[in-house]
Amino acid sequence: MLGVPSMQLKPDQRSILAAFTDMKHAEKAAAELKENGFEMVQVDELQQEPGEPTDAFHYVISGDVPGLANVVLGTSLSSRDAAVLKAADPAASGMADGSRQPLTGQVLLTVVMDKKDESKAEAIIRKHGGTF
Repeated sequence: MLGVPSMQLKPDQRSILAAFTDMKHAEKAAAELKENGFEMVQVDELQQEPGEPTDAFHYVISGDVPGLANVVLGTSLSSRDAAVLKAADPAASGMADGSRQPLTGQVLLTVVMDKKDESKAEAIIRKHGGTF
């Protein structure tokens, strides 16, 4: 990713990446981690595709169809590579059994801590439903 500074952990530090099914639980875990002295805590929502939702019907009317994912899923993808990958998704291509299994672990909690505090952080994350 452009513009994101790289980070290197010190030898006595550890990082945990935990998945949550909803933002509310992740934010509760983050708040409890901060209350317990963990300073480097971050919560991010993950998305399957970049870009913002768009009105797919104008493509069909105009005949100017940028790609399968744009029409079927109503997405506005930022690059040709993203469009090709999203078009291969069963939701766009139809190459699936028809079940719409939800994406699990849509929220990512990241925490950096001293090695000695790792088990305490893991316990707090598990308490709020996080998985590793």
